[in-house]
Amino acid sequence: MLLCYCGFTYANAAFDVSPIRLQLSPETPSAALTLTNRTDRPRLIEVNTMLWQRTENQDIYSPSRDILANPPVFEVAPYSTQIVRVGLNRATPAATERSYRVYLTEVAISQPQQQLQVVLSIGIPVFIAPAAGEKYQLHWQAKAISNNMVELTVRNTGNSHVQLEQLTFYSPISTGYQTAESVDYRSHQRIFPKESQRWHIALSSEYAELSFRYHSAQVTGEHTLQILGR
Repeated sequence: MLLCYCGFTYANAAFDVSPIRLQLSPETPSAALTLTNRTDRPRLIEVNTMLWQRTENQDIYSPSRDILANPPVFEVAPYSTQIVRVGLNRATPAATERSYRVYLTEVAISQPQQQLQVVLSIGIPVFIAPAAGEKYQLHWQAKAISNNMVELTVRNTGNSHVQLEQLTFYSPISTGYQTAESVDYRSHQRIFPKESQRWHIALSSEYAELSFRYHSAQVTGEHTLQILGR
């Protein structure tokens, strides 16, 4: 479910949030999140906006006011809803898509110490479209890393993230397509601009080509590559 773009709900025992992803641009500078309290007691929620970057394949978050969320703190009555509006606070879009998360954090007051304690935190991805519009471009390469193993690599050479939902390769042994598992796991298989992802595929040295198919919400394709080193 989390691979879908919008119209779906992040659900747990305490509350629901919908949609689970936001896309903003100068043409669509704001959007709304709907939080629903599914319980019989009020919920205190804090909202924070964070810049989402990738460094050496690790997620890095830092506070940011490039986007704003309102209200920043609120209480949701039992079986009630609250709208959180998220909007651009950055005048000019960048050349490459920028990524953020809006964190909706439920807090509770610890009675003995009278301190706030985090109960639950949900991070909703927010993507800011690049100035020239989204350009989705993937560069694929296959190379032999042993007599019986091939490494398939994809690099995102576009200006926006691609969220792979499925990759299958043709297996001469079974004469059909099989699912490939990623070596470099990404959260929900998102590949950010200038990022790469790898798969190791068992394929004996008698085969000099690799055929595969991939599907995402942004781009879909089918390729046959010469295997480098064979």
